[in-house]
This record gives sequence, C-alpha cells and structure tokens, in this order.
Amino acid sequence: MATNDDGPQWLADYRPVEADISTLGKFAKALRDEVELNFGPHAQRVMNMLDPGTGALPGRPGFWEWEATRGRYTDGRNRAITLMDTYARVTLEIAAAAELIARRYQDSDAFARAQVTDVHDAFTEAAKVYGVTDA
Repeated sequence: MATNDDGPQWLADYRPVEADISTLGKFAKALRDEVELNFGPHAQRVMNMLDPGTGALPGRPGFWEWEATRGRYTDGRNRAITLMDTYARVTLEIAAAAELIARRYQDSDAFARAQVTDVHDAFTEAAKVYGVTDA
C-alpha cells in the first residue's frame, strides 16, 4: 500500500458540502409535507390492504406448502409495513434535523462557527424524537 506524507489520498478530490441555510427551513417543510400529506395517506391505504385485521390466508393445518406460503406472506407483509413506517420516521427525522440546523445557524456568526459535529448532533437529537437508530 502506497503512502503519501501530504495526507490521505481519498481526500485528494474532496469537494466541500455547501448548504443554503436560508432555504433549509423550506426543505424541512417540504419533507414533512411529503410524509404527512402525500406518503402517509397512501401508505396507510397500502397497510390496510396488507393487514386488514384478519388473516389474509386462512390456516390449513396439514397442508405444509400452504402453511409455508402463509409464513412467507406474513413475513413479507410485516417487512413491507416496517419499511413504510421506517421511511416515514426517517424522513421526519431528517426534516427535524434540518429545522434545528436552520434555527441554530440562521445568523451568519453562528453559521461561521458551525462544525460537522453540530450537524451530527442535530441528527442525534432528531433521532431521539423519532426512535430511529443507525441499524
């Protein structure tokens, strides 16, 4: 492995991340509206179809292939519902972090002092509200 005394090679093509703090609040609102006004109602209809409150496939003891199919369907249904719920929570978490960052750094002095850890901390704080983990 070659080494470079000038610094890591993976930073050689580094490009700074730029954010327009003045529009970050609008971005957060757009994300929140997407979940609450668009995705949420559609996802709820899909979830109601996937899990209408009764077994979609009634049990047939002794018919092992049928029981295996029921198990696969149930696993897939549960995973789909979990993914839709996770998408909504993570999107709302991103919106909350964006709102927090926009509030904290709305003036130029605060923005000039901002660090990457501040953004990380905003996501950590938002994750506590929505119960989202790194896993």
